[in-house]
Amino acid sequence: MNACSGLRWIPVVVCAVAIHGCAARPALNGYPRAVIDRPFTLPAGVDSLHVGIVGGYARDDFRSAGQIGAPVGWDLSMSDDSTLHLSPLQVGISRQIVRTEDSWLGATLGVGVGAGSEGVLLSPSLGVAHRIRLTRSVAWSTALTGRVSRWTDQPAWGWSATLAGGPLWQVAEAVALQPLIGVSVGRSNLLLRDLPLDRTSRVTLPLALGATFTVARQWDVQTALAYEGIGYEGGYRAFRGTVGFAHLW
Repeated sequence: MNACSGLRWIPVVVCAVAIHGCAARPALNGYPRAVIDRPFTLPAGVDSLHVGIVGGYARDDFRSAGQIGAPVGWDLSMSDDSTLHLSPLQVGISRQIVRTEDSWLGATLGVGVGAGSEGVLLSPSLGVAHRIRLTRSVAWSTALTGRVSRWTDQPAWGWSATLAGGPLWQVAEAVALQPLIGVSVGRSNLLLRDLPLDRTSRVTLPLALGATFTVARQWDVQTALAYEGIGYEGGYRAFRGTVGFAHLW
């Protein structure tokens, strides 16, 4: 979650560009290049470093605002079924609960912090994700995410719950595409400067499209575009895009 916004987005995994190279470990040889074949968590002996560029733009009938950031993060495997996520503004842990030949089920618990014009932000979240393979090159992904957030200068907590799903299409071993559509309910700070927390909850339909390019065994390039506007009033529309690279070793 960006420190300047409580905007609800469909959960799309987005990686970014490693700032240095590391020698590949033997365990990486068993980690699939195709996204559709990968487990929910990094296997033991495989870690990743990622950094990217995130940009956002929002407008309504009276104002508009933009933002840009460069997130950096580390994913550290604790075992075949547990991964620790570290970044300057967020920490989390993922656990693979079930893994079969054609499906997996996992959960991620995270806590984010930030600072802005509304004080200090605290934002814990919990997500559950499931993927099942339908054919050799197509799988279906479903994710349920809940989040609460609180700015110290605001009198109430924001919250959201989002259910999202869509097909994962492995176009080739090195290219995967995933469109997502969701249903979200909650109240949050929108991506516009000085806009207060929603007084009432609302139902929205966030949309997203992600792509992963596995350019080499140690390198992923990932992009994503998310949109929110369906369900909001006052002409509100928001876009968010991410481009970056991940280095695995």
